[in-house]
Amino acid sequence: PRAADIAVSPDLVIKQEPRFDYRILAYGPPGTKRGDWARHNRLGAAHTVHHAHTLHRIVPVDFWAQRGHPEYAAMRAGTRRTQPARGSAGGHVCTSNADVVRIVAEKSIAFFDEHPERAMYSISLPDGSGVCACDVCARLDVPGYKVPDGVHKGWPVISDRVLHFYDSVARIVARKHPDRLLGGSIYMDYLYPPRRTTRVHPMVTLVVAPNQALNACDDRTMSFLREIYSAWGALHDRVYAHDTFFLSRDTFALPTPLGPRTAEWARTIADAGIDGAYLYIGPTWETLGPDTYLLARLLWDPGCDVEKTTAEYYGILYQNAAGSVRDYFQTAARCWTAAVTADQAEVRRLARAFHRTKDWAKPALPKILLGYESGLHELEQHVVDAERLSTGNVAVQRRVARLRDNLTLTVATIHGLRALVDYEMDPKKDPRRLKPLRAAVDRRESLLQSVGNDYGLELKKRLHFADKNIHSPLEYRGYYHQLAPR
Repeated sequence: PRAADIAVSPDLVIKQEPRFDYRILAYGPPGTKRGDWARHNRLGAAHTVHHAHTLHRIVPVDFWAQRGHPEYAAMRAGTRRTQPARGSAGGHVCTSNADVVRIVAEKSIAFFDEHPERAMYSISLPDGSGVCACDVCARLDVPGYKVPDGVHKGWPVISDRVLHFYDSVARIVARKHPDRLLGGSIYMDYLYPPRRTTRVHPMVTLVVAPNQALNACDDRTMSFLREIYSAWGALHDRVYAHDTFFLSRDTFALPTPLGPRTAEWARTIADAGIDGAYLYIGPTWETLGPDTYLLARLLWDPGCDVEKTTAEYYGILYQNAAGSVRDYFQTAARCWTAAVTADQAEVRRLARAFHRTKDWAKPALPKILLGYESGLHELEQHVVDAERLSTGNVAVQRRVARLRDNLTLTVATIHGLRALVDYEMDPKKDPRRLKPLRAAVDRRESLLQSVGNDYGLELKKRLHFADKNIHSPLEYRGYYHQLAPR
């Protein structure tokens, strides 16, 4: 809307300050991380922030091994791994090695010398498994302290050793740059709070990454997140959250809003004393419904009026069709909750049909089948209603058309997964049962190509990557697509 004049009272004074000094929504629609949308919705940071996985680049183990220092590399099964470990983004280092600590500190100091405008430098460990198991590193761990649940159940918790490393580097860097910060991830087998460490150097910024926010509609997951964030918030004064409201390999870009749990998550980290958040969001506005808009508001003020903000989102965007679109996302939220909380015995039974998919990604596929299949008709009816109510308003019709794309993707995904289950559960393995899968994959790919040339480039990229990475049965020209008869 445009206006020639704006009338403001001369005695009007409004002063606001965000609750979180770091507010980033990553991997979303254009402009949500940086750009106009982020600026208009007051996202950003009070200082430069850096917490990516970088240690393998700071101390490249292959480089140092060639120069006579294999001891810088992580030891696994009695051997120094001087090349990146399987499942790792880069070679893990021996964090208890004094020379490694010195090199990391020197690189940190050099970075701050060269970049006086930068406030933080990341010294976070590489992504993935393969941390050092040498005697010196292992002695810094708490005996018998194991990861209690999940895919890493039974792994040693290494939080104390990681904090010892961060602290050792910080003590050296602080002599030259006491006013700067070092970013250190808290993640995977060092996500759990330490049992020996009671203090962390003040220049270290801990970035706690449970990566479970997308499952917060499950009570157990929400309780876990509350415990993890509270423990780290109580330990240290400078802590950020790194969490995921979307992962393509878990949700396949189906509509997955969290409903009231979005606000509960934000208020949980605020109550825990967390100072900011870096959050993965969906690649299109239709993936999370109102949650992206709501998250921007909550990161400024966790106590904001959620109902008013949600109604504003639907009302401004969808106008006459607001009620039907809201019904669509409320139905989607129920479907996603049903997927996340699906009966585990039934998930395991159906997961046998996905034997070609990587083990760690396998449960997601039967979960979304169980969660969404029974809701497809209801989702369809809400879109039909929205299409009818948007007639005559070109802008709203365009937005509802994107909702139709979202439903098309959802239907194709569920129909493809059901056809795969029917085929794999058939003792005769009749390829004709895969015809609906081929049709669904073709429909899905046609949609991705279409929206990829319009508003959905990030959506196409992320789904194609997920399909290939986990060996998804929905992969275009993948095993099942080629096996199915035309």
